[in-house]
Amino acid sequence: VWENEYKIDEPKKVQFPDKNIKITQISCTGNTTIFLTDSSNVYACGGSGPYVGICDIDRFKVYNRPQKVNISNIKEIQTTNSLAVLLSDYYYIIKQCDGSLLSLYPSSLYYFGEDRYGIGGGVKNKYYYKPELFPLLKNNIKDIITEKSLWIFITMDDKILYKGSLPAAWDELNFVNLTESNWTFDSRIKKICIGGQGGADAFAIYVLTNSGSLYGLGKRDQGQLGNGRANNLYEENGVQTYFSIIESNVKDFAVGGQFFICVLNDEDETIRGAGYNLYKPLGTHHNDILTDSQYVNYIATLNDFNSINNIKQISCGWGHTLFLTNDGTLWGAGLNSDGQLADSLNYRSNEPTSIREITYFKNLEITIKSIYANNNTSFFITDDDKVWACGYNSNGILGTGSNEFYIVDPEQVQFPDENIKITQISAHTYITVFLTDSGDVYACGQKKF
Repeated sequence: VWENEYKIDEPKKVQFPDKNIKITQISCTGNTTIFLTDSSNVYACGGSGPYVGICDIDRFKVYNRPQKVNISNIKEIQTTNSLAVLLSDYYYIIKQCDGSLLSLYPSSLYYFGEDRYGIGGGVKNKYYYKPELFPLLKNNIKDIITEKSLWIFITMDDKILYKGSLPAAWDELNFVNLTESNWTFDSRIKKICIGGQGGADAFAIYVLTNSGSLYGLGKRDQGQLGNGRANNLYEENGVQTYFSIIESNVKDFAVGGQFFICVLNDEDETIRGAGYNLYKPLGTHHNDILTDSQYVNYIATLNDFNSINNIKQISCGWGHTLFLTNDGTLWGAGLNSDGQLADSLNYRSNEPTSIREITYFKNLEITIKSIYANNNTSFFITDDDKVWACGYNSNGILGTGSNEFYIVDPEQVQFPDENIKITQISAHTYITVFLTDSGDVYACGQKKF
C-alpha cells in the first residue's frame, strides 16, 4: 500500500499499477502476497525478489506495491510456507464406458519463491526467482502410487517415473528429483504397491505384470523381498535394480508393513509370501514346518491359509492380513491389538492371532464385497454399498462418529448421504479418504496437517 510503516492499523487501498484491475483471489505467506485477477494474471508484493516472482535476484529487496508476475492464464493460486503455487487449466480425465482411460490432459503447475522442502524442482532450499513449470505433471500420467516420501508415476505408455526418497540402505535416505526409471518388464504393468506402512522405513517396491510375474526392488532387511535378509539393497553390478520374485502365475498380491502375500493362479490357489512375521500375518506354518522366527526370509508357501478357497481379494495392514472369498466369507490373521480383526481375541495385546474366520457380518446376514486394510485399521464394503470399519480410531480416521480410540465390533461409516457408493478407500495415520462412483471425495480424520 506504498507505506513503509511496520504496522498499519487502518485499512489502506492496495496500489495496483492499473486501477481497473479486478482481483478474484488472494493468498499470503509470511513473506509475500499474491493476487489473481479476473483476466487470469498474477500480481505479487512483499518479501524479496524470489517470493514476488519477478526475476529479481536481490533476495532482500522489498516491493511495497503489487508487481505483475510474468505469467498468464492462471486459474488458481496457492501458497505453501514460502512457496507460491500457480495452477493453469484444470485436470481432465475422460473415461470410456468400460472404465478404461481414454485420454488425460494434465494441468500445468508453476511455482516461485524459496522451495525449502524440494516440493517443486526437487532441490531443497533453492530459490526460484520467476515461475517455473512444476515437472511432475508434464507427462501423461495414468496412475500415482505414494507411501511415505516416495511418489511413483505410471505414464500412459507404461513408463515409470519416481520422485522423493527411494528405498535406500539401512537408516539412509536417498532423495531424488523426478526421474524416469529404466525398468522394463516382460509385459504391461498390472499393479504396483509400496511396502512400509505405519511409519516403517523398511519399504520395498513390488510390480505385478499382466503375464503374472512379480518383481521387487528396495530394502530386504526384514526379508520382505523373499531373497534373504540383509541390510543392503538388492544390487547387480553395484547398481540398485529390481529382480523377479516369482516368475509367473501370480494372480494378485498385497503388501503390509514389511511383508507381502500373493495368491497363485493355480488349481489350489497357493498362497505364498515373505517378510516380517513377528505378529504372524503370514501364519505360522511355512513349507510344512513351524516357523517361530519373526522373519520369513525366503518365499514360502503359507500353509496356514490352505483352507481358504476361491479368493477374491487380499488386503494387508501393518501387522494383519484380511482375505475375502467369492462367496463373501472373511478371514483374518496377525495382529489384533486395536480390534482390526473384528474380534475380541487378543484385543489390546501384541499376541498374534492365528487364521480364523471373521463371522461378525455373517451373524448379521451382511455380505461383504470388498475389503481394505492399512496400518491397524480395517474397512469393509457391503453388497448394499455401505462401509463398515474397525480397529484404531485415533483422530476419528474410521469415520464412524465414535470418539473411542479402538473399535472392535465394526461400525458403519457415517456419510452425509446414505446413497453414496464408495469405490475406493485410502487411509493413513491421520486421515482416511473415500472415492465415490460419481467421482466425489470424502475424508475424515485430523486436519492438522
